[in-house]
Amino acid sequence: MSFLGYLRELCFQSHKELILLNTSSTIASPNLLISNLCEALLRSIKAGRSLLHIMLAWAVAAPHLLEAASHSESRVSKMALQAIHDVITSLLQHQTEMPYFHFHESLFKPYETLVLLELCDPDVQDQVVASIQQFVEGSCSEIRSGWRPLFGTLRSIQTPGSGPRRSSLTPEPSHINAILDVFEAFLSTDSPVVFANAALDCIMCLVKHVKGTREAAGSEEELVDIREMVGSGFSDAALGYIVRCHSVLAKMFL
Repeated sequence: MSFLGYLRELCFQSHKELILLNTSSTIASPNLLISNLCEALLRSIKAGRSLLHIMLAWAVAAPHLLEAASHSESRVSKMALQAIHDVITSLLQHQTEMPYFHFHESLFKPYETLVLLELCDPDVQDQVVASIQQFVEGSCSEIRSGWRPLFGTLRSIQTPGSGPRRSSLTPEPSHINAILDVFEAFLSTDSPVVFANAALDCIMCLVKHVKGTREAAGSEEELVDIREMVGSGFSDAALGYIVRCHSVLAKMFL
């Protein structure tokens, strides 16, 4: 397909542009090819192309957008993350995922990969959390299979620690509310198929944050009481969500 060929060439030229940026201390042009790539994807979505075409296009563009999002230049990484956010937002508005399909899982996968492999700095991680919160607030019912990578992303974000040993990738305490909003939205879903598909990921994410495991610099891992890190509010809420998950699963399978 000529469109896919165009996207591949655009990604290739953008990749070369990113390499040049690594060897230069300044960005010569205010416009990067990432913006052209994003615009091409948005036009294809709004033009009403078939879902198959969109899936193939995303398979070409997503790896490069992930590469750009992990770029050392802050402006480039933020631009790439905004491109990912805009494409997903447009898809959620123009395409509805059918039951038992999992394309939305691949849509949100770059967020999980970016945080899990620690490819982003704290500012970019903040932007990831903010994007997730916007999706949950604006398009909660359209996320569907995308809940799994969203929980994978939140599971990779460490809960806030204290003192000088705090991780450089640890989110601010204000992100706790955003994380709890995601759990609340998921548990309020009225689709048993959506819930069953991501329930395990939700529970694993909750358990991870309740444990509050972190690595101390130059020593073995130690288990930190979540109440000492963010207070009893987060701990009680997370445990309450686990109980709610158990209740819903019990109703589904009894």
